[in-house]
Parts: sequence; C-alpha cells; structure tokens
Amino acid sequence: MTKTVGNVFSSELKSQGVKRIFGIPGGGSSVDLIDACSKEHITFELVQQESSAAIMAVVSGELTSSLGACISIMGPGAANLASGASYAYLERHPLLVFSECYGPKISPSMTLQKIDHQSLFNSVSKGSNVLDETRTKSCLTEAVLTAKTERPGPYHIDIPNALLTSDYLGTSDDLNDCSDSDSSDVSTVTQIVDTINSSERPLLVIGPMAVRESLGHLLVDLIEKAGIAFMVTSKARGIITEDHPLYAGIVSGVYATNTFEAGMISRSDLIIGVGLDRSELLSGWQHDQPFIEIDSIYIEENEKITPPIFTTYGQVSEVIKGITDGVINKNRWPLKFLSEYWSNVRGNLRINSNTFNSGAVIGLCRELCPDETILCTEAGVYGRVGLYAWKVRGNRTYFDSSGANTMGFSIPAVISASLELPDQKSIAFVGDGGFMMKISELETIARMKTKPIIIVFNDGTLGMIRIKQKQKGLSRDGVDLYQPNLVKIAESFGGRGRLVHDISEFKTALDQALKSDTFEIIDLRFDPDIYAADIPLIRG
Repeated sequence: MTKTVGNVFSSELKSQGVKRIFGIPGGGSSVDLIDACSKEHITFELVQQESSAAIMAVVSGELTSSLGACISIMGPGAANLASGASYAYLERHPLLVFSECYGPKISPSMTLQKIDHQSLFNSVSKGSNVLDETRTKSCLTEAVLTAKTERPGPYHIDIPNALLTSDYLGTSDDLNDCSDSDSSDVSTVTQIVDTINSSERPLLVIGPMAVRESLGHLLVDLIEKAGIAFMVTSKARGIITEDHPLYAGIVSGVYATNTFEAGMISRSDLIIGVGLDRSELLSGWQHDQPFIEIDSIYIEENEKITPPIFTTYGQVSEVIKGITDGVINKNRWPLKFLSEYWSNVRGNLRINSNTFNSGAVIGLCRELCPDETILCTEAGVYGRVGLYAWKVRGNRTYFDSSGANTMGFSIPAVISASLELPDQKSIAFVGDGGFMMKISELETIARMKTKPIIIVFNDGTLGMIRIKQKQKGLSRDGVDLYQPNLVKIAESFGGRGRLVHDISEFKTALDQALKSDTFEIIDLRFDPDIYAADIPLIRG
C-alpha cells in the first residue's frame, strides 16, 4: 500500500517524541495533519490564539520530556504563531512550528493571506524549511536535531496545502539519522579546582543548560563538599531545592547595590557559571569577580557572559565530578550569614505580615500550597517579588518568562500544566494586563475541563511600566486599565471567581480554591502604590 506524506510525517513525529500539537486549524494542510496524527495517537489541542499554542507546546514538552509542536494557518495566523515562536527562541526552548502554505504550483497566482513565511520565521527561529514529498523524514529529522541542539530553540516547517494527502516519494536517501557530533575541551579542570581551593567565597551560578543536562544531583555534591553558596537564574529554578541552606537567590542581571541580588554577589570573590546564558540577563554583566565558564558547548566570544579566566565545555557531567573530586572540603560560606540574609529578605518583602502586598500574598500562597505545586508566572511586580517570596522545591515546578519577559505567558502555561499533570495542583500568577491579553483562553480551560487556580494581581494599571514612567519623571499616561468583574467572567465559563481585598480574605479564598472541583480565579485588588513598593529591592 502506498504511503502518503501525511502517513510518513505523522509517524516520524511520533518517533521523535511528539505527543500533542497545539494550534488553530485552517482548511488546508492543518486539518490533514490533525487527521494523520490522530492515527498515531498524537492529540490535537485547539486553543484560542496562536501565540498561546506555542507557549502551551513548550510547557507540555518540558513537563513530559517530549518535544512540543504547534500549527497555524498561513498569513495572519502564522504571524501570530511567530509571536509565540519568538518566546521559544529568546528563551531557548525546543519547539516544532508548523504553518499552512500554498503549494509551488498555485502560489504564483495567489495573494490572499500570502506572506513570506521563511523570512518571518527565520528571524525568530533556528531555521525554516518547506516540506515536500521526497524529503519528508530528513526534513523533520533536521528540524528536531536543530531545535534540540544547544542552544535549543524553535524550528519552522511550512506544509503546502495539498501535500499531506499526496503519495510519499522518498527513497533510501530520505534518512532518519538524528546523530550529533560532540566537541569538548576539559583541559582546564585542574586549574579550576586550584582556583576554587584558593578562593574564600566562591559562588556557583546555575543556568538552564544545567537543567537540560540533569546536573542537579552532581551540583549538590559539589556545593556541599566545597561549601559553595549557589544562585540560579529563573530558568534553572528547582534544579536544587531552594530550601537548601546554601541557596543564595536569583541572578537576573541587576547591579544596584541596594538590591538583594547585587548585595549577595558582592560578597563573593569568584563566580563559577554553569550553563549561564546571557539571554536571561536584564543588562550586560557588570561584576568584577573572576569568572569561570562551564558549559556543554563552546560559547562564541560575542555570546559570553564576560571574559572568563578559565573555560571548559562538553562532558559537563564528568567536569562537575572532576571538580568535586578535587576541591577541598571546607565551609566557605557561613550558614548563619545565609540564614540571616533570607530573614532579611522576608522581612523587607513583609512576608508573613498582614500587609496586603505581593510579598505577603505570595509567601502565604507558598505556605499553603503543596511542595509539588506547579507555579506559572510572568513579567510584572508580582513576578519579580515571586523570585524571592516563592521557594521552588522541585524540578519542573516553576515556569516563568525571563529571556522574553512575555506578558500573557502564565495562563497558556498553566493550562498545559493542568492538562499534563491534572493531579498536581497548578497555579498562575498574572497581572490584570496579562490576564486581559489571554482572557479568551478561559474557553480552552472550560472545554478541556482543567482546574488551575489563576491569581490575578490587579492594581488597575501596567505596574512595571508605571514604575518606569515615574523613574523617568514622566506623567502617568497610557498605563491605566478598566477593572471588569472577574467573578462573573469566571462564572460565565463554568469556573468560580473570588474577589479579595486583604490578606485574611486571600487566605480564605486560597483555602477554598485548593479544594475546588473547577478552575478558580482569585481577583486581588491592590493599592497600586503599596503593590509597587518592593520593586527597588529587587530591580533597583
């Protein structure tokens, strides 16, 4: 029996680990792909906006250790999908991005919805290609390999509208070889060990590569033997529990001396970056301490965090083991100092107080929620405060947007978390602006029958932008929002809403939401000035 391109393509998707495809279909190749994939038990998940599809696909892939995939129609739909692809591109997430397109015979005569997809996606992905009937397997193999290779990112494939129902014409040259060549240079391990041993306060900074390489247990061995304090970037949160006594906070590229981050880093005399990626830094590196670079790949000079005194790349597990074997067992960071640091953080953010601010809310939320709760958060005052007020206690239980600082991330992310792990509580922190960007996805939640808790930090304004306006001495303009009745909105989609004005009401609302049999929206109505007061301690 002759195979169609759709048969071969969907079979290859399954063999490459794709479990779901998120998107909005059109009447062309997308519905053909849905049909072909259903025969391979790859589920199609309908969403309300294409950028949501990309975000959901990324989170789904991370939670299931698979590869996320999404699809759109051509033209405007593809442009929307490119917005979601840019999130994956800027934040180093592997993702397969598909779009419908005209076939080569009809394309010259068409203008409707026609844009240059390759030019569009090449700017927000690691590559773009057009599927055909002869190189179906190798096209997908190249896409998967490129998407997964460090640094990972999205790969786009255009699928002509009549292609998937056509006969597959591939030959033995249409190979399915997903091998990759490794390169390494580990010659400086001895020098790195000697440098750490001569240091008084070395500081380990862990980036997302360490998560992708599953280095958590090896890094615990290193920090505990050497007595090294460690910090993480947003994308590496949870690789080691943040209840660990040597945990020292978050690195996001903040340098003002009054901030938690800069204050901690200033205590060190050596910084060891493991998989540190400057895509997560708000601004260029400004610390003067000697820097050691440890990564899985060679980092080009124009992509380095800062010029390192030593660098090693490849064989990262063996490198970490080698450093651990060589370092002297020594208590380099007094645990009392770190404990007092966190007491100071909690006090300054007014965690465990009756003040109705983001610190008290997030701290109480962390206290009441199970350790394995999945938190999805995004750009905003609450997101920055959550870097310190919410302790992450497990790998892949924290999802944030750092490299792109994407508004509208939390709701699609929490939908994926609830879909993939329905028995594990999932919570979204979102501002009123981000909530309104993705309010249409409440339909997706209702249709999928997922049960996330959406906590809306509602101050009636674009809080971070208002802060920046004020810092520049500008008048307040273009940042204030109308505040609709979120309780009624939740109820209209079959969920439950709760309006909250103080910390006591929040505790009651969260207690009830954690026991709920449907999705919940908790609308926190903050005083904008009290709400924004903690940002100088975090961002300067």
